[in-house]
Amino acid sequence: MAVGFQPIRGSTRLQVSGDIATVLHVPLDDDYRFFVGMSDGTLLLGTYDQELRCSWTVARDGAGLV
Repeated sequence: MAVGFQPIRGSTRLQVSGDIATVLHVPLDDDYRFFVGMSDGTLLLGTYDQELRCSWTVARDGAGLV
């Protein structure tokens, strides 16, 4: 299953596309971090800066391609 995440500029929402299509509202802690867990075991760390620009890091590799 291929799934893509695209930050929606100026907000804390993610557009999800691929085999599913939806918008995720991202709850943020005080440090502007969030995690997305995938069914293959991949764990993504997303961070927002003060201008709500999103960046990604693979926190844990799963069985799929990231």
